[in-house]
Amino acid sequence: MKVKYLKNEYQELNITLASLRLDSLVAELTNLSRTLGTNYIDLGNVQLNYEVEREKSTKIAVGDTIIIKKSMENLRLWKKMS
Repeated sequence: MKVKYLKNEYQELNITLASLRLDSLVAELTNLSRTLGTNYIDLGNVQLNYEVEREKSTKIAVGDTIIIKKSMENLRLWKKMS
């Protein structure tokens, strides 16, 4: 039996944020307003370091892994701030 491995696809970004809050980052990555970006968080579609995060004001840090689920596809976005 052959085992198939899915290729992990992710995009590494260097961006500047006005705030180090999760909702600010989600809004920037989804190209939505901060208010609409919080919908992703409220619905449980955002993971911070592989754990679902529902608190929009959670502070993010250098090296955190952010996963945003959008429809049927998972967008794995690794945030590395300088």
